[in-house]
Amino acid sequence: MANRIQKLIYNLSVLSPMLIVFSVVWLLKNKSWSIPIVCCSIAIALAVSMLLFFFYGKKNLEKTEIRTSKISTNDKWLFVFIISYLIPIVSLLIKSDLALVIGIAAGVVSIILFAHVIDGIPNPILLLLGYHFYIVEAENGVSNYVVVSRRKIRNKQNLTVVKRVFEYLLVDTGV
Repeated sequence: MANRIQKLIYNLSVLSPMLIVFSVVWLLKNKSWSIPIVCCSIAIALAVSMLLFFFYGKKNLEKTEIRTSKISTNDKWLFVFIISYLIPIVSLLIKSDLALVIGIAAGVVSIILFAHVIDGIPNPILLLLGYHFYIVEAENGVSNYVVVSRRKIRNKQNLTVVKRVFEYLLVDTGV
């Protein structure tokens, strides 16, 4: 299982696309390169670190059998991410600095939330790489596992072996 720093990097990497969009908007609005370079550097560092940890864990974590009683798709988070990534674009339409303040506040709240509360959120970077996300309820009564898989799982019997990344984040082994 991954440690707290890896969990933090995984959760914060969800904000990488928003940082890139914010950088583009900043560049278009302010014609300044310093903030966009810093934001893009942070976004790239988070995304690359998350991918390194994820693929290392996918390869090296111990396999665990799972008996599922219920499975459903969890790609609905994508809609929430798309809306949040578009927040910086709204600032192009608003001429005051209010949009910047709202964007910074949303970013701070997201960092606090992702760092301390959420344990198994779908990551849009993995979604772009062809992974799907599923909510799984195990037969032992534990629910709200998030399973990351390259396969399209339609039947609960198709998911039998996983690797545990975090407490509620599992990776399908494809077995």
